[in-house]
Amino acid sequence: MISLSEAIQGKKRLSSINISLRPYTNITDFGLSALLNGISTILALSELDLNFMSPGIVSSKTLESLGGLLKKCSSIATLNFQFQSTNHSNSGFFALSEGLRALKQAKHISLTISKDSISDETAALIVNAISHQRQLSKLVLCFPMCGYIRDRTFQGICSILNCNSSISKLEISLSETQFSDDAAKMFASGLNCLVDLTEILLDLSQTNVSENGMICVMDCLLSL
Repeated sequence: MISLSEAIQGKKRLSSINISLRPYTNITDFGLSALLNGISTILALSELDLNFMSPGIVSSKTLESLGGLLKKCSSIATLNFQFQSTNHSNSGFFALSEGLRALKQAKHISLTISKDSISDETAALIVNAISHQRQLSKLVLCFPMCGYIRDRTFQGICSILNCNSSISKLEISLSETQFSDDAAKMFASGLNCLVDLTEILLDLSQTNVSENGMICVMDCLLSL
């Protein structure tokens, strides 16, 4: 992975990078961070797709490297980042949020954090960083089987929707999470702001929400 990092550093004009690691890939956080640090030298990068869904390979060090990459490559327009079951601390997610906040031209953002013990406060930190964007046309936020997700994260998602009414494609997955009726109403209000919406995928399966809260969301969807 170190040699790959060194090879990437020589490709200054690359505009798009797609890296997918197979399940149970044997790679250390040092190697993964070295790869991301190599990518961070490509300042012309406009599209970055990272699929790190092999359980447990992403650590705080990885997230910190990704945050630094996004700061250096702030002109990225399309970002897709997927991972699960992270060995993390809040410092890694804070660095990632700072990187997301630094993006200046983001049009498409896709973030999937699966089967993780991420707290509601930390997840909210991530989505609030994305809410600083004003030009999004596609948004994918997936936190499936992250059982500690609560109202703060929903509030952050609503802020993104309120600030990006031009979103045309939206995917939200919050299966096996919990939120209140008030959060459901805020979410419905955010959906109503999307005047250009043409495609939506919403997964709220096995969520701990009242019937009234779910009805509020469904009524909003039917009115779009």
